[in-house]
Amino acid sequence: MGLLNSMSLLVFAGLLGFATYAVSFALVQLGRMDGNGLAYTLCNIAAASLVLVSMFDQFNLGSLLTQLTWIGVGIVGVGRRLLDVHDSEPSEDHEQPKVANAR
Repeated sequence: MGLLNSMSLLVFAGLLGFATYAVSFALVQLGRMDGNGLAYTLCNIAAASLVLVSMFDQFNLGSLLTQLTWIGVGIVGVGRRLLDVHDSEPSEDHEQPKVANAR
């Protein structure tokens, strides 16, 4: 019987979460991903969620608190980025000031 056949889906989720953490962190350190970017934040939320799911198999309070914190902070970060994008777009309510012709 192969390793994947004997591995529970919960254990596999935890391993996938670990791999997501490790690869995204490595990409940041290698300069291939922006550590302040949306992609890195989403990778962290996904990784934490996968590790959190894996804890249904074996509970660990320290890990639970870590993953919930990572997910919560990540959601705040995504919200901030969405608000920043929304605030930086020109709206129809705010027209650019017109410059008078100098004669």
